[in-house]
Amino acid sequence: SSLLRVRPTFLPQAKVCGPRAARGAPRGVRALGMSAVPKLPGNDTGPSPQELIVACTAQVAKQRQVLEELRARVHTLRSVAADVAKRVDEDDAKQRAAREVIVNRAKGEIAAFNADAERLSSSMRRGDVAVGKMRDVLQSREEVVSELRQKVEQARQALKAASREEGEKMFETPLACQAALLRQALTQWDAPQGMRRICSESFAKADRNHDSKLEWGNGEIRAFVRVVFRECAIKVPRWSDPTWYNIYRHFDVDSSMALELEESIKFVRFCFEVALRSIDPVGAIREACQYKPLPSSPEKSGPAKAARAVLADWDEHPEKMSEACKEAFKQADSNGDERLEWNNQELRNFIKALFRKVHIPLPPWSELQWYDLYRRVDVDRDRAIDADEAAAFGRKCIEELLLEAAVSPATPA
Repeated sequence: SSLLRVRPTFLPQAKVCGPRAARGAPRGVRALGMSAVPKLPGNDTGPSPQELIVACTAQVAKQRQVLEELRARVHTLRSVAADVAKRVDEDDAKQRAAREVIVNRAKGEIAAFNADAERLSSSMRRGDVAVGKMRDVLQSREEVVSELRQKVEQARQALKAASREEGEKMFETPLACQAALLRQALTQWDAPQGMRRICSESFAKADRNHDSKLEWGNGEIRAFVRVVFRECAIKVPRWSDPTWYNIYRHFDVDSSMALELEESIKFVRFCFEVALRSIDPVGAIREACQYKPLPSSPEKSGPAKAARAVLADWDEHPEKMSEACKEAFKQADSNGDERLEWNNQELRNFIKALFRKVHIPLPPWSELQWYDLYRRVDVDRDRAIDADEAAAFGRKCIEELLLEAAVSPATPA
């Protein structure tokens, strides 16, 4: 643009002197845009027309050259502008194509995102439905669990009430049924298909090392007793280990710590007899026994006789023994919370008071044996017993004393 604005240069105007000054510049000079012809030194008349023409021609040629240069520059600029426009168009086309690719890709991604969002929303709706169903199922199960807990609690209360009425049972099945099964087994002991055959088969099952004898140390004797009781559908008595060992010791005559077949049969029969005697301590059971007890000392026969009399009186006059248990309970309840605990000596004081009231000497049992009897009557396992459980505990101690007295003096015939 600067080249187009170049103004042509002309000869400098000179002051015209002489007679031509009045007439003005020549017509040719005015036509060329020259207001005056420069005055040459030493020449007052000015340049000649030829000189002017030559000067003008030179000036025109110079201006024409400038115009040609301008035209060439304009052509060059037009070519550059065309190239730039072409490149701009190409860049615009590329940008439009890239923009279309990006837009299409974005549209595809948005469509995929919308589809994923729709699937996720549908899945969430299905999940909400499943969660609602699961919540309903859990709520119904919680209701069922709550009902079961209530039933369990009711059953526990019923069991506790039953244990309070009858005391803790030695067997899980009713005592009358157990006693009937024991009497039947003892009555049919020597029958062809009786207990002797069952004992022989159980002996072979318990004899794991096949040495024709059952040993105490490896558990064969206790396994033999469990098999025999199970074959007769009778629950194994929950006697303490010292009680079982005392019974076994009377049949191990040669102190070999093992029993042969006949000794094992006599041993298990005696267990049946003692179990029946512990269930029915005041019954006439000696007729079913084949063993004659040795004469016992007054120290041993006295507590047993007193215990048997107390149990008989307990069955005939339960209110009398209940009153004695309540009085002993009040004496032993030192903190007045109507509960007897094992750790603060209240249970031991209760037994001492009860045995004094029924005139039975306190047996010299170990701490473990006392604790084992206490755990049998603590049905709810709260480490304390109330008045009814204490009465059951006192009866269980008297029964255990009678059982121990029945076992200690007996020897096989």
